[in-house]
Amino acid sequence: MVKIEILLKEGKISKINEFELNRYINFFEKSYIDNLEHSRAILITFPRWSIISGYYAMHDITKLLLAKKFRIKIDLEVHSTTIKVIDELIKNKEILSLIKKGYKEFISLANDLAQAKRERVKVQ
Repeated sequence: MVKIEILLKEGKISKINEFELNRYINFFEKSYIDNLEHSRAILITFPRWSIISGYYAMHDITKLLLAKKFRIKIDLEVHSTTIKVIDELIKNKEILSLIKKGYKEFISLANDLAQAKRERVKVQ
């Protein structure tokens, strides 16, 4: 586990100041809902994209939790740093397990989509 103090020193996270807090919270309150609705809307027609949107909904609501409860903002390496912070602060192993599983699936699908793009570029 990584200590919060180390992530702060490395510049991977920062404390959200009072003036930025409402704007930050408002953004993620809307963003996670947009991603969740998008995930539901394309579930049948584009299941891989649905998983990616679902992952982003989970990622955004996690950052919302960190902002509201701990006033923490993720600045660098946002996906892996978010998992490290959750691992350190949240003691619910089931939640952490779901986040890690979602991240692995996201990486797998993102890699598949990147490979497909490379193939399209070759053909063009």
